Amino acid sequence: MLYAAVLMFLIVVALAAVFGGVAALPAVFVLLIFAAAIYLMINSRNLRRPPDTRA
Repeated sequence: MLYAAVLMFLIVVALAAVFGGVAALPAVFVLLIFAAAIYLMINSRNLRRPPDTRA
């Protein structure tokens, strides 16, 4: 699931770079911050779960 989110984000960045060029950089920066916030939320939710002791 995380792989899909990263892949989607990379596709969005690639499209922004192709179509917008330098003008799209601020939007890409905002998207990067947004993706980092989502990633941190997912990680904190995983940390709150009891650790899986099975290998």
